[in-house]
Amino acid sequence: MNKKKYIIKLGSDIIGYTLFESHDASMGVVIGRIIFQIDEKPFEFLKSLSNNEDVTMNEIDHNSQFISASFENITIKSELGTVIKGIGISIIGMEEEYDLEVIGIPYPFYEEEFPHHREAYDKQFS
Repeated sequence: MNKKKYIIKLGSDIIGYTLFESHDASMGVVIGRIIFQIDEKPFEFLKSLSNNEDVTMNEIDHNSQFISASFENITIKSELGTVIKGIGISIIGMEEEYDLEVIGIPYPFYEEEFPHHREAYDKQFS
């Protein structure tokens, strides 16, 4: 299993990291739980971004502390400096648990950076 840590930056600020534990290799998707490194609660922090022009809040539910948002100014880098880019980046979750999802990561980069996800996908069909 991959244990690479991917640093998540919003603008110039590090907000946390993820290990990209889940995937849909056929669609070039990686998903990982965000380990926040911020001073405030994740819901309050994410909610505060609703006025940011580079953030699209798809849904906010204050009762369940649910947020679904798309980001244009987020940077994801491995500890070695490899930048992860796709056609879309979003954060979705509730209360204290939010996942980062990157969709449309192009091949062959996807299988070079996430060979374990590609291998797991291929094993489904053997």
